[in-house]
Amino acid sequence: MADRHDAANAAVMEAYIRRLSELKAAQTTTTQTDLDEIALELGLTEADLERARHMMQAYLEKGERYSQYEQWDEAVEALEQALSLGPLDYDTLSALAETLSNRYQVQGNNADRKRAMALAQQCVELRPNDPNVLKIAGQAQPRSSTPQRLQRPWLGLGVGLALGLGFIGLSVTRAVRVSERSGAPLAQPAGEGSAPAPVGTPVADFWDTPGDTAGVSPEVDIPLQFEDNSLRIDPRLSRLSNYEERSFYKLQGVLINQGQTELIALNLKVEYLDAAGQVILEDKTAALRDTEAPLRTGDAEALSVLEEDPPNLDTIRLTVTTRDQLPAPTSYEASPSVDHGWDLVPPANMEVAITARRDQFDQYTSSAYHDAVYAFTNTGDVAIQQLKLRMAFFNERGTPIGENDVLVVYGDDAPILPGETRPVRTLQSLSKNYARYTMTVTEAE
Repeated sequence: MADRHDAANAAVMEAYIRRLSELKAAQTTTTQTDLDEIALELGLTEADLERARHMMQAYLEKGERYSQYEQWDEAVEALEQALSLGPLDYDTLSALAETLSNRYQVQGNNADRKRAMALAQQCVELRPNDPNVLKIAGQAQPRSSTPQRLQRPWLGLGVGLALGLGFIGLSVTRAVRVSERSGAPLAQPAGEGSAPAPVGTPVADFWDTPGDTAGVSPEVDIPLQFEDNSLRIDPRLSRLSNYEERSFYKLQGVLINQGQTELIALNLKVEYLDAAGQVILEDKTAALRDTEAPLRTGDAEALSVLEEDPPNLDTIRLTVTTRDQLPAPTSYEASPSVDHGWDLVPPANMEVAITARRDQFDQYTSSAYHDAVYAFTNTGDVAIQQLKLRMAFFNERGTPIGENDVLVVYGDDAPILPGETRPVRTLQSLSKNYARYTMTVTEAE
């Protein structure tokens, strides 16, 4: 009975998302009255609407994360999804306007400029005195130099949807919520054989700091404290970079489930300590969301934090605040292998095995979705620093009906070490004549 109830709730939510997408596609002016009427018509509860807001916020965070690293195409895609869920949300409107403006400055596509100006005008109607959107609304010609990043406060960046989701799904499995705080923290060593990943772009560049390194101290390794019997954090990079006017902490690692449960969701408290053990700053991060693929025993999930901090940072302490989990079964049915092709010559010694833990096609009265969880295992001899695949969907006649990019490890994600497995969930809206899909590696490093 519970499963039937959850499926009904999921169907209602999917109908709501579809209706919002239809409004967006029609390019009509959307008002709160329109949203209220749709919710009333579909019988949505406040809990349903809260779930939609949760999904919107997750997409917003994902889009802003891509923007910070100038992955403009991916940022626009994520923010468009957020806007489909919250067409009147000011933060989403302004973030998409600014991201489209930045992409226009680089690529010079006039369609981006026009859309950015239209979105900025919507923002002006909501908040007439925001200088950022006023500037976009009167946007000039593209610059030849690198555009300025989104000027938003730096937050602790959690895994943020695994960066592999083409569409964040609705979790219909109800898990028991356990509230827990860790005891005295212990230093958490890095995983055997792991080494700090190269830093790449200096953090100072994210604030358009001049390239002059005068007065800049070298990066400092920062110890990470974490204690939990069923979880391990492998901090493959945990460093503080001090600059003349700012200091930045960056954590790039993985969360590993070493317990006997399936981990559904996990929230962490991040405490920044000085040499005396006093808390300088406190933040929180969603290390795993219930809209992502659950972690089985041995699975790893990328964990990333980037924060502006005082220069006297000495130690980072992570503490579990809440978690959702389910008892793991004694054994799992064998997951079928997924054939995949390559759009490029595979890098030397790089091999990846893909299995489908879940691969289902759900049809409702007016919509249909392909819902899947894939496990990506590094079976080669080298770490995988970047892996992006494209799923192409076809009907029974072989006609393409949709495609979706799957970001397994991307941007500032920690590399996938040999033998490591990362699960990724995808959910793709399709027509009801869907028959099959193909999966192709489009980027690998």
